[in-house]
Amino acid sequence: MSIRRPGKWAAALARAALADPAASNPALGAASALIVFAAAVPFAGWTLPAIWLAAMLVLALSEAVWPEAGPKGPDAVRPCIWLTSAGYSLAGLYLTIFHTGAAQTLGVTLFGVVMFQILARDYERPRRLWLHLTAPLLAVVTVQVAAGADLLLGGEPWRLVTLLASPYVVYRALRAVHHNLDGSRRQAEAALAQLGESEARYRQLAERSPDIIIRYDVEGRLEYLSPAASRYAADPSDLIGRNVREFLDPCELDRNAAFLQDLAAGQPAAATDQSVWRTWTPDGELIFLEGATSPISDDDGRHVGAMAILRDVTARVALEDELRRKTAEAEAATVAKSQFLANMSHEIRTPLTGVIGFARLLRTIPGLPADAGRYASRIHTSADALLAVVNDVLDFSKLEADQVQLDPQPLDPRAFVEEIADLVRDQAAAKGLSLTLETDHDLPAWIAADGARLRQIALNLLTNAVKFTAEGGVTISAETSSDRSSLRIAVRDTGIGVPAEVAGRLFQRFSQVDGSATRQHGGTGLGLAISKGLVEIMGGRIGVESTPGVGSTFWFTIPIAHATAPAETAVSDPTAGAELSAIRILMVDDVSVNRELVAAMLEPFDLTVVEAASGAAAVEAALHSRFDLILMDLQMPGMDGLAATAAIRANCDLNRLTPIVALSANILPEQVQACLAGGMNDHIGKPIDAGELLGAIGRWAARRDAA
Repeated sequence: MSIRRPGKWAAALARAALADPAASNPALGAASALIVFAAAVPFAGWTLPAIWLAAMLVLALSEAVWPEAGPKGPDAVRPCIWLTSAGYSLAGLYLTIFHTGAAQTLGVTLFGVVMFQILARDYERPRRLWLHLTAPLLAVVTVQVAAGADLLLGGEPWRLVTLLASPYVVYRALRAVHHNLDGSRRQAEAALAQLGESEARYRQLAERSPDIIIRYDVEGRLEYLSPAASRYAADPSDLIGRNVREFLDPCELDRNAAFLQDLAAGQPAAATDQSVWRTWTPDGELIFLEGATSPISDDDGRHVGAMAILRDVTARVALEDELRRKTAEAEAATVAKSQFLANMSHEIRTPLTGVIGFARLLRTIPGLPADAGRYASRIHTSADALLAVVNDVLDFSKLEADQVQLDPQPLDPRAFVEEIADLVRDQAAAKGLSLTLETDHDLPAWIAADGARLRQIALNLLTNAVKFTAEGGVTISAETSSDRSSLRIAVRDTGIGVPAEVAGRLFQRFSQVDGSATRQHGGTGLGLAISKGLVEIMGGRIGVESTPGVGSTFWFTIPIAHATAPAETAVSDPTAGAELSAIRILMVDDVSVNRELVAAMLEPFDLTVVEAASGAAAVEAALHSRFDLILMDLQMPGMDGLAATAAIRANCDLNRLTPIVALSANILPEQVQACLAGGMNDHIGKPIDAGELLGAIGRWAARRDAA
């Protein structure tokens, strides 16, 4: 089929040109379509070619004079449009020059169009674009040579137009590509310059950072070290290429092994946690580095290495070690102090047991001369004073160690205050002082409080008032707050008073109003400090209001909870309800004075007391004789009281269930609890109080009788 007799294939080609979406610029799309139309449709004369040529000239002129009239949008759009138009132009040029059938021409034409469309799509990759353009440019040169020869032979005017227009379109396409490539190159250069500046800034930060920044590849080979790594080498660059494993403590390789293995195997590797690593300097100095490691990935997400930011924390680790050592030493010192106080308490209470006990017995001897009775009273008073000092030291030690535990029980506040007043009434009367009791009529009947500790606080304030008051009187008062949520106990005296500069430190340990060598009043200076500690444990406050030479008022308030009355207990004579004369008691103590004292205390009741001087002797006695009660000392050479108790419970069938009461100078709460946990039934502290001892005997004897 001749070119002058176009068929349906040429018409389809023209429609494809007009419908091409790549030709988003209407002028260029129309120009391309006219080229194909001029090549495919036969005509005579110069009318249509002239119109088409004029349109192309206007288009070129408009782009030269008004560049802004060109296609808008991204820089890559214009060359893509020109390349597509050039493809159609070459197709028209081919149809113009060669006299082939439309069907044969279609394949070649589509080849040219598709080739230029591929180039347009691939425009973003300049290297590939120029590679693909080489062959088409050679083909264009060949076509132009052939077209010139055909023009000389044929001389059709429309072919001349096509021949002139097609190279122009191709030229415009190549010019657009060149312009855009040049712009891309400038943009790339600007981006590289900006990237270089950014890299320089970050490198400057890394080089000035006191932290060590390292980067290594997937095999662990170092690629970068910041200047802060100069502790490892005079020039950190000397370490480039060495494996990071060389700088880790062999004992800590396992901690980082999983991360390094995942990195080398190309497996996902999560950043490590912040941790401290041991390593050495070239001089053999042990240092500690703290930091974390993060993987580095390329654009495809593959790990290409890792980066770590490390900080030298050697000084901090040394400080932490020193702190731990000091803490351990302080804890050991606290334990040693507690043990020392416990031992001292035991060693002091043991002889005091004999002193106080026999002084009491001495005073009960009928017909004792008056002087002897007075001397016995002095011995008893002095021993009690010494015991008070020991108790103060122990109480303060427990407060400092936070070992004081409260035991709230129902307490009658009115009866409590009366009891405290009765305890010091004789002492006040001996000094000619009046003792007045004031209680609020709104006092609750019962409150929940630790009576023993509350008594210790109030008694300390009251005895101090009597001690430091030479004339006048002392008043103790008790009242509740308006909402009945707190109890206030105050002790008011007419004594020496407290200067303002001293009042603020009265509640500090070892503090006294008069600490000179010529002071008139003794004491450890711990009483008020202990009272303050106990009040604060109860959630209350303590204070003083004083005027020197006029008197003082010491007070404390504690929060209270209302309670119900306890069950009635009928206790009069501690021995009531039990036939004590029929009781057999095993008295176990390695100190003969203590055994003799207990025997003397129980002698009026005609009890049977069997003595044992050691734990082993107690077990031997329990194997062969049945006892109703065993009084057991704790600290004894050889077998102590706890071991003897365990042996009796396990091996002595006659006394497996016999009540065992600890009779010991070990009175700390944890020591008492250890006795009960070790199989004992009760505990009596030394120095031994006769009433407490008889009460325990009567209590356990009553249980024996009930059984």
